Amino acid sequence: VLNMIKLFGKPIRLNPASKDTAETADVGANIFVGNLDAEVDEKLLYDTFSAFGLIVTTPKIMRDPETGNSRGFGFVRFGSQDEADAAIKGIDGFSMGERELRVAVAQHARQERPPARGGGYDSGDRYADRGGYGDRGGDRERGGDRYGDRGRDRYDDRYGGGRGGGDG
Repeated sequence: VLNMIKLFGKPIRLNPASKDTAETADVGANIFVGNLDAEVDEKLLYDTFSAFGLIVTTPKIMRDPETGNSRGFGFVRFGSQDEADAAIKGIDGFSMGERELRVAVAQHARQERPPARGGGYDSGDRYADRGGYGDRGGDRERGGDRYGDRGRDRYDDRYGGGRGGGDG
C-alpha cells in the first residue's frame, strides 16, 4: 500500500522483511564443508547432507566471481544443532569425488580475525626502551638522548645560558 508513495517529495520503496537468520536456526546449525572437489555441486551436497536432518536453506558453494568455479568450500544450514552435529560426525573425512571432506561448525569471518588495533602510536611497553613521545628521546643509558639535555645545550649556546631571557 505504501510502496512508491511520495514522502518529502521522493518516492519510498518498501521491501518485504526477512527474518533474522540467528532466530530461525540454532547457533551452530550452520556447518562448513571444506576440501570440495570441483565437480561437487549444491544438489550433491543437499542429497548427501539431507540424510542427517532437515536442511533449511539450499547449500551454498562459494564460487570465484569471475570464473564461476568452486573455491573448494561451502556451507549447509540445518534446522537444529543436533542434526548439524550428526552431519559433522558422519561426514567429516568422507570421500566425495577425488577429495576427503572437512566438516566443522561454521564461524563468522569476523570471529576468526584478530581484533583490529588501529594505527599510530603503540601505548604499550613494546618500545619502552626507545623513549617515545613522553621524554622525547632514546635510551639515555646508551647516549641516545634525542633533544633532551643535548638540545638544551644547543639552546644555551645560542641564547646565552638559561631559558629565561637573552642576557647571557
